[in-house]
Amino acid sequence: MENSLETNSELKKLFDIELGEDVLGYMNSGTGKNLLPPPHTQWHHPVESIDIMQLLRKQEHTNPLLQDILHPGPNGTGGFGAYFKEPMK
Repeated sequence: MENSLETNSELKKLFDIELGEDVLGYMNSGTGKNLLPPPHTQWHHPVESIDIMQLLRKQEHTNPLLQDILHPGPNGTGGFGAYFKEPMK
């Protein structure tokens, strides 16, 4: 996602407008390789693809009505838990 925002100014603009933040700037304010999610957002690892990370609004990522879709594994395990053997929080 970081590369996409760096190389696609229109995409960056859409994210900035939608989330009301300088998304790329906020992500890059982390230390090392830690890309910080902007306020009110969370990173999501889709179960079907380990090489993709999605930036979701926190209210969507934690919405009880979406948990079976976002985290369909045993005990609510999502992509992170499926690939890295830790339960989603």
